[in-house]
Amino acid sequence: MSENEYNELSEMLDLSSAINYLETIAQSISSAYQSLNLGELVEIYETYATFGWTIPPAMTYFAKQKATTLEDADAFMLQFCSSEDMVRIFSDLRNHEKIDKNDLEEAINCYNQKYYKACSLLLLSMVDGILIKLQQQKTNPSKKEYRTVNKANSQLKEKSIKKSTFICLQSIITTSCVIKIYESPEDFTKKYSFVNRDTFVHGMVTHFVVKTDCIKVFLLLYNILRLLKYQNITELKNCCEIKT
Repeated sequence: MSENEYNELSEMLDLSSAINYLETIAQSISSAYQSLNLGELVEIYETYATFGWTIPPAMTYFAKQKATTLEDADAFMLQFCSSEDMVRIFSDLRNHEKIDKNDLEEAINCYNQKYYKACSLLLLSMVDGILIKLQQQKTNPSKKEYRTVNKANSQLKEKSIKKSTFICLQSIITTSCVIKIYESPEDFTKKYSFVNRDTFVHGMVTHFVVKTDCIKVFLLLYNILRLLKYQNITELKNCCEIKT
């Protein structure tokens, strides 16, 4: 694929504004809790985001060390992604109205049958769908309230400090991970040892896709939905309903 062809494809599906919107939401959430000492924790967790990880819901304590290699990041995060943990994530995703249930069930089936590349592709298409619909929603001026600090504060004021810290971290790291997974592979000259959206959908994956790749994208989908829930963004529901 030539550079011009790649640029044309990128322009057809430019999700940068939706990703920037997610960043703004995360910043509003963290701004509502400026008293929390997030600086060092954010630095630690962003090292995991660079390897495609968001925060698993089963994580019960904060990471204390930065991830310096893919192997380190995977080994630490997989502690919180047991078979039981994944079943709980699947159950939670099944209760979301913002995603296509048929696609989800097919992705879960591919995961269980060890068709990991097919699973990852389905999940990435679901994430694409959320970002595209979010991009459409954000153009409505009435939705600006979702980006305010007051909105974030009202969503979190009932939470304990520890849980609020997790929520802030989860929001910030989710957007960092989205940016990493959706970064340009630079005309496919850049190689990845984990999930990158463009290399997957254009058939340019250079590493063997494994179970851990699927877990990362399941978590990304889960955490994006959590991020929208924190901001009470429910208007994607109608966009996602399948007409029969």
